[in-house]
Amino acid sequence: MDENKIKSIKRRPLFSIRKKLFILVLLPFAIPWIGYLYINDMESLLRQKEVININSVIKSTSSILENLPEIFPSNSYNQENLIYVKKINRPINIDGYNDEWFAVMDSPRTMANNKYRLYFARNKGYLNIFIEADKKMQYCGSADIFPSFCDYIKLHMPRFGGNNNVYLLSTSAPGNIVARRYIVEQNEITPEPRIRAALQETKSGYNIEIRIPDYLVDNNIAVDIADSKANTLIIHSSSTNEPFNYLYTPSDKIESILNSLQQSGVRIWVTDINGTVVAKSDRIKDNNLIDDEDGIINILSTAFYRLLLSSSSTDFYDTLKSSTAINNDIVRKSLKGESSHYWHDTSNRKIRILSAATPVRIKNNIVGSVIAEKTNNEILFLQNKALARIINISMGFFIITLTIIIFFSARLSKRIVKLHLQSEKAITADGRINLNEEFCIISGNDEITALSLSLKSLINRVSGYNHHLETLAGKLSHELKTPLAIVSSSLENLQFIDNKQEQKKFIERAISGANRLKKMLSAISEASRLEKSLQNYEFDEFDLSDLLQTYIDGFCTTFPELSIIIESNEKTIINGNKELIAQLLDKIFSNARDFHEPDSKIKSSIIKNSNEAIIIIANKGEPVAESVITQIFEPMVSTRHGDSKIAHFGLGLYIVKLIAEYHGGTVMAKNSSNGFAIIITLPIIQ
Repeated sequence: MDENKIKSIKRRPLFSIRKKLFILVLLPFAIPWIGYLYINDMESLLRQKEVININSVIKSTSSILENLPEIFPSNSYNQENLIYVKKINRPINIDGYNDEWFAVMDSPRTMANNKYRLYFARNKGYLNIFIEADKKMQYCGSADIFPSFCDYIKLHMPRFGGNNNVYLLSTSAPGNIVARRYIVEQNEITPEPRIRAALQETKSGYNIEIRIPDYLVDNNIAVDIADSKANTLIIHSSSTNEPFNYLYTPSDKIESILNSLQQSGVRIWVTDINGTVVAKSDRIKDNNLIDDEDGIINILSTAFYRLLLSSSSTDFYDTLKSSTAINNDIVRKSLKGESSHYWHDTSNRKIRILSAATPVRIKNNIVGSVIAEKTNNEILFLQNKALARIINISMGFFIITLTIIIFFSARLSKRIVKLHLQSEKAITADGRINLNEEFCIISGNDEITALSLSLKSLINRVSGYNHHLETLAGKLSHELKTPLAIVSSSLENLQFIDNKQEQKKFIERAISGANRLKKMLSAISEASRLEKSLQNYEFDEFDLSDLLQTYIDGFCTTFPELSIIIESNEKTIINGNKELIAQLLDKIFSNARDFHEPDSKIKSSIIKNSNEAIIIIANKGEPVAESVITQIFEPMVSTRHGDSKIAHFGLGLYIVKLIAEYHGGTVMAKNSSNGFAIIITLPIIQ
């Protein structure tokens, strides 16, 4: 019964210890792996969502601007003579210092190979000019009304219906400068209090700060710098082809519209047909991504994850922040009528910026472009939040798995120790099986359970074999006692009997006993000889069904009173030794002949499975006791009655077992409802 249970465990898929440990080890890693795949898919979806959102922003902005044609510059201008005038919200103090100018000092108008740098800004109705000069100032005389042989500034502004307005700025010392208007027609110079200026010396030269009312300037101006030491005395801000520089100031109206449409973390630009920035609303570095979860654990875990993960950040160098013109691929495409977008890197390798552009059309003419930009901060924030949760779940699984492994290890160790103690107690100090200790099966459905079943089966078989050895002397004594007694009594009687007829009778009895002893010894020798000589037999391929048929025909000829039925006899090719298989069949059929009921039939059959042949030989007769059936193939085991006149030493089925196992097969005995059967399995050739 234990052997059948072992076989059933081996046949069905075991939830083995190896599988258990493998699953326990892999389980915590499955969560991060699934999370990693999820994060990748989520990043792709979030990127697509960002593209959709930013396209929606530029499309809606473009639609609004297309209904306001008056806000785009109607006059054309020379790009080379354009001066971009930025706005400064806080008031500028005219003192010659650059404290208020840092916000606009990234886009200067340069003159004389960068020797002079001009910055322009508007603030509350005034045009402000800041000049940086990398040369020492050559001051004018205090009595000079018209500056000569010194450094000074000349401003040209257009005047309707006449010559241009010209203003002169010169000084004899650092500090405030008195501006003078030069009336060309009358060759007169008069003070101009509406224009304020101041000069301060620096380590490399000097700075001049100028403020002019907007109504004097309009949108055109030319700045000339008189350098007393230069080869060219007058250095012009405008080109020789154009008398004035065009002052380009961002549109307040467009900026108001952009601010009303603005979203946190987004920067929107509007350019004209030349790519010059008309207006801008910049909130690209706004960061409203805040984890709303509270608690000390969340604070500590957030700090820990910031060390591991790529967190959102506004710390990156923004190359476009102060641009006055944009001329990249997406702007060029939009000015040709094509909307597009792309992702580009920043100085911070974690932060990328999505830029998208679309054209602005007025009366089917492209007049400009709308560009929107947004960082991947929101994507990083959502990714990190998801990844942090996955890590938290994974840590939980790790802890649970560790607990399970500890519990599993403790239980495994306990079962192994129990199996060890039972194995120790199963054998006594003198090597005998301890019959006082019952070997218990370790509960479960894994290798340890199978091992405990195997050990119990092994102990039972060893116990049975030991019992067989212990009773072997009694069996030998029992089997030898009768023929020895016959020989001994016959010889003793011979010495007292003179009658030759009586003497002949006792001599025949003595010879019969001796012959019986001889047959017993021959049977023992045959079994021993067969066991030793099995390795010398050669194997050949032959048809087992043909051999069975031939043997039955011969057996029935020898014993005509027998009736043997072949129920199934498929053609079955095996690799083996015909002589040994014939000997196997002889022992089985002899056993069946001895134990079958008179006038009953012996049945035989061969059944083919996928990789083995099953030989069944059954006879009708008395069943064998269950206590004996498990030992029937051991030597010196016999179920014959003691009054049998033929010498049997219980070796026939033992020889059957040796031959079957030598051919890689098995043999078993089984009681049926009306008799007894022997079943042999042998491997076949496919």
